[in-house]
Amino acid sequence: MNPIFEICVIDRLVGKLLAIVILLGFCQQLSAAPIVKTEAIYYDVELQHASHVRTLHNILLLNSPANIDGNNALEKSGWNLDWSITSKQSGETCQASQVQTTLIKRFTLPKAVSLPTDRRIRFAYTEFLNKVAAYHKARFDILESAARDIERKVQWQILPGNCTAASKEFEAAAQQIYRAFVKNLDAFRRDSHYGYTGGYYFKRYAWNQNRPSPDIHVDFDYFEFDLENANSREAINQQLSNYSTVIRNDSKHWGSAFWLIFWDYELIRRNKGCHLDNVRSSVEIIYTMPRALTPPPNAALQSYYDRLYQNLMEHEEMHASSGIAAAHAIQKYLSAFSETGDCKSTAKTVLATVNAITAEHRARDKEFDRASGNRGVAQDYAELFSEQPWSTRGGRYQ
Repeated sequence: MNPIFEICVIDRLVGKLLAIVILLGFCQQLSAAPIVKTEAIYYDVELQHASHVRTLHNILLLNSPANIDGNNALEKSGWNLDWSITSKQSGETCQASQVQTTLIKRFTLPKAVSLPTDRRIRFAYTEFLNKVAAYHKARFDILESAARDIERKVQWQILPGNCTAASKEFEAAAQQIYRAFVKNLDAFRRDSHYGYTGGYYFKRYAWNQNRPSPDIHVDFDYFEFDLENANSREAINQQLSNYSTVIRNDSKHWGSAFWLIFWDYELIRRNKGCHLDNVRSSVEIIYTMPRALTPPPNAALQSYYDRLYQNLMEHEEMHASSGIAAAHAIQKYLSAFSETGDCKSTAKTVLATVNAITAEHRARDKEFDRASGNRGVAQDYAELFSEQPWSTRGGRYQ
């Protein structure tokens, strides 16, 4: 135990009130707390029209000034840890009489001017902020521990010789403590595998260990209209175009299937290698489809609309199949992953490969539209990609 602390405790126990006051003040002087400063940048975002995680993600990304390794980021944090050492000559020895550390915490975060009206998307945004706050608090806690350790362990070091030469040794001791904590910081960043993808921030579902991985989650958004006055096929088509909320390349489409992939794993170091354990993946599919609030005026037009909807739904299911196929490919890759080394480069290796798998299956969507002419039956998909499409029910499309 630190002898100064022992004195403080003894005097408390004896009950000498005056001694306690004096010694407590003395103890505080001896172990000055780190100076902690915060430099925050907030960027404003309007989120009331964010109808699903895709638009939420895009709004944040478009407005964020944060940049990491040349890439736009939703948020960012940084830090600077400095220290100053005051020494005192006493005969033939030099004592580090005071060490003062200063930690500057920097971060860039969004500030919602308006929140999403959809409670699920609002929850996703809140969870994103909570996850970011928890992650960076844990990082800054490690750095504050480093600052306290430097003050505590260097402050009362005594070295023979004059203070000019000894100051280098004091600085080296502080650097050694600092480097040890930086290793802890790197280990935390790797093991937490936080933020490996923009979508990861907005995972809205807990992992279901009782269901096979990948998990498949499906949401529907609808654009609504009336068909009671649509007296022809052309009029029905025009209503779909008028009210559609699906816009790509400055043109309206009658439906869409947007998908996001999420994944999770634990790093395991064994046998001089790096392995992944507890691998989980999921895909969220968000369909945007038409919904007629009133039917067409006759049975023939009702039959036309029903066929149109069925064909459109099957076409969009083929796009969803690309997302499910990507999730299966990612799950297979992560489950079989193994490499030699100390896991230092694992996060980057995994991220690069998963991004490549995702990009490959995004390209499928474009190729499918081009080749199928927006007709899109399952047979077209099978012929294009040499595999049966996946169903949102978890198996192959029937």
